[in-house]
Amino acid sequence: MIFLRDLFGFFSKGFDLSSNMTKDDDTKAILVGISAILALVVGAIKIYENYLSIKRLLRVRKK
Repeated sequence: MIFLRDLFGFFSKGFDLSSNMTKDDDTKAILVGISAILALVVGAIKIYENYLSIKRLLRVRKK
C-alpha cells in the first residue's frame, strides 16, 4: 500500500510540473484527470485499510 502512495506522489508532482510547462488545455485536462483517478484509487485503498483495521479491533474486543 505504501508503494501506491509513493507512486501517486510521484505522478502528481510530475503532472503539476508538466501542466505548468504545457500550453495546451486538453493536455492539462488529461493530466488533471489522471491525477484525480489516482487520488480516488489511493483514497479507496486507505478506506479499505481503515475498514480492515476496525474489523480487526472489533474482533479482538469480542474475545
